[in-house]
Amino acid sequence: MLVVPFDIANLKLALPLARVARIEPMVELAPLPRAMPNVAGGVVYAGSLLPIYELRAKLGRDPREARAADQLLLAYARGQLVGIVADATAAVTEIADFSEDGRSTAGILAEGGTISGAAIIDGRVVLITDLDAFLDDAQALELDAILREFNA
Repeated sequence: MLVVPFDIANLKLALPLARVARIEPMVELAPLPRAMPNVAGGVVYAGSLLPIYELRAKLGRDPREARAADQLLLAYARGQLVGIVADATAAVTEIADFSEDGRSTAGILAEGGTISGAAIIDGRVVLITDLDAFLDDAQALELDAILREFNA
């Protein structure tokens, strides 16, 4: 499976390449019309509000303001384009023992969270991120309502 590695707060993470739309320079985040847990804010992208997931807090790291040197990783979660603020991104890398949806086929799996497995890249453990599991169903419905309200 091909992945896009990225760093957040000294954690090495990766998303399946099939889920990544693009990587953009950081821009200022705007607050959502209503605050939501695990969502840092949003940006207007291609004329629509794009939610920015707060991975730092979800992964047990202290949240911080986005910096100009950060990168905005745009990816699909539950079929919707979302953003992640990454400290840095790396070149596309191939890893073994994973299906194309990012699930470990080697028995390394963290059920019920935002991590679907782990791999070794350049001698470091990299956590494969499952954005579909980032928000629970109630949070996903609330975010959909906010986006429909804003994008109407």
